[in-house]
Amino acid sequence: TNKFIVYDSDGSVYGYVKQKGSFLRPKFYILDENHEIILNIEGPLCILDGPCFPRNQNFRLLTLDERIEIGKIQKEYSGFVKEMFTAADKFGIEFPVDLSVKIKATLIGALFLIVSLNNT
Repeated sequence: TNKFIVYDSDGSVYGYVKQKGSFLRPKFYILDENHEIILNIEGPLCILDGPCFPRNQNFRLLTLDERIEIGKIQKEYSGFVKEMFTAADKFGIEFPVDLSVKIKATLIGALFLIVSLNNT
């Protein structure tokens, strides 16, 4: 289980990201500063990187009950040559504008965790 903690500039915890699931279907929980799960992120079926899987990889941002997709983190496929011969990746994140700053910061932390797992 991988874990990422997001702090503010004073060292107070904004939130946590915890990975659950397997390599084949990664799942992440977004927790608030009180360790309460507030959102879920569900990864694609397989997060293998490279030219053999020529498609965008979407990590769906879901409500607590996992019924509604409210955003996503996406690794964009950059083409065969870049995927094969460089380590460069392009990620994007989408989430509702009305989320609190703490949750938004924690979601950016989730992006960092997903990027680090994608490059291992």
